[in-house]
Amino acid sequence: DQFGYLRENLIGKNYLKLEIYSPTLIPIFKRRLSQLMEGKPIEYSEFEIYKKNGSKSWIVNHMSLVNLDNIPMVQSFIIDITERKNFEQKIKRKLKNEKFISTISSKLISSNDIDKAISESILEMGTLIGATRAYILLFNEEGSLEFYIQEWCVEGHEPQILNLTGINQTTFPWIFELGKKQELIHIRDSSELPEEATNLKKELDKLNINSILGFPIKIKDESYGYIGFDNIYQISKWDEFDFDILRTTSEIIGNALERKWAEETLRE
Repeated sequence: DQFGYLRENLIGKNYLKLEIYSPTLIPIFKRRLSQLMEGKPIEYSEFEIYKKNGSKSWIVNHMSLVNLDNIPMVQSFIIDITERKNFEQKIKRKLKNEKFISTISSKLISSNDIDKAISESILEMGTLIGATRAYILLFNEEGSLEFYIQEWCVEGHEPQILNLTGINQTTFPWIFELGKKQELIHIRDSSELPEEATNLKKELDKLNINSILGFPIKIKDESYGYIGFDNIYQISKWDEFDFDILRTTSEIIGNALERKWAEETLRE
């Protein structure tokens, strides 16, 4: 069993015609074979391939020319390095996210126009995680959420700005309870919402929203609202790396808003 294939599926077959490899790799393989047959040494190469079930794996390929009874033959070793590649990609993404968060933090700390800095920050965040919209929702005196800032994150499409009112626990109890219990609002696919979230599902359907991600903005352990993202073009596969960015940035934005409101109070 090799990447979902049995030995009889592979032995004696032209590997260039197998569906294991992307068509873009075939010219590379042919060039490597030509170099090898010319007696030129070739370095090992790493490729992304397709398993029989359609999922992807990474391999490292070592090739050499050997003679068997004076017949030149290509000897090829393939090693599955998917686990190593996944780990490397996680480290790269983690470092990229840390750099991104540091940039956002510096912008909010140094800016004299905090609202502008917040708008730019959530726009950059939405673009980073592939969201359609990014926004800040803050609680008003009645306990309802109101849009404080909204940013459209997709170039080449006409911006669709939300104009929702009455976002409160009475109208949407399910999502408010979710926020209280998990301190994270993550709706991967709105079509899979439970029956008790019928009102929310109807509203999201009207707005063509497929996915939502939100995290509370807290100041001194008190929730003041949410930083949120949605997607109207596809179902988003947000994961723990996106959650970490959201969690950290919501804290940074909370600190920036607290500073802004404190400065406004002093000026009154």
